[in-house]
Amino acid sequence: MNIYPFAKFISYPWVRLTYRMTYEGLEHIPKEGGYILSGNHTSLLDPIVIVHKVPHRVCYIGKSEYFHNKFLNWLFTALGAFPVERGTGDRGALRRAERVLARGEILGIFPEGTRSRDGSLLKPKAGVAMIAGMAGCGILPVGISIGKKTFRRKITVRYGPMLTKEELAIDPRSTASLRGASERIMAAIGSLKLHTDRRTR
Repeated sequence: MNIYPFAKFISYPWVRLTYRMTYEGLEHIPKEGGYILSGNHTSLLDPIVIVHKVPHRVCYIGKSEYFHNKFLNWLFTALGAFPVERGTGDRGALRRAERVLARGEILGIFPEGTRSRDGSLLKPKAGVAMIAGMAGCGILPVGISIGKKTFRRKITVRYGPMLTKEELAIDPRSTASLRGASERIMAAIGSLKLHTDRRTR
């Protein structure tokens, strides 16, 4: 069962009514899928707010603990998400990620691997670069800033230019290549977040 279109349809008005949303850099969002959407991660809202302006389904890859609950497992699976066993080199999850991209859908990954409690950027994991290198796809960076807890809290989302596979030139067999690409991806996200931080104050 694919409930993604319905979930997106009902969540968008709720987000717009509950929060003061600002979207920037919409011109950078491709009309076609087959790429990775990658941003900073500070809130449970992040996966929801960054997909509303993206025309294709975004299939998130998340830590396996989220899928242990039966209801959440059903919900996330119905939305196109799938688990990864972190720290194990989960080849099954990597192959599934490649299939998502090959279908022309979008893979959503937060390179930090977990939420940042204070909003600062964490050190990126190599998973995003690994999948991009294996699939031969680009990465669309996005910066997210969430303002102070007030009525209709302000959220700014800014999409950046696509990091193409040619620019990144990732060799998934090389630790140095993966590290360098991961740092470049995170730097692009950090630059966008810096911009949104200023707009969200």
